Amino acid sequence: MSCVHRIEAITFHRKMKLIQRRAYGFLSFANYRLRVIAQCG
Repeated sequence: MSCVHRIEAITFHRKMKLIQRRAYGFLSFANYRLRVIAQCG
């Protein structure tokens, strides 16, 4: 794994954790999935 790929993976993981902390109010996985897509690209 290259250094750049590793940094991108860590950044993605951090974004996912942040979204997960904010997502406790979502009632369905579909809404959570839409939030992830909106935040990450």
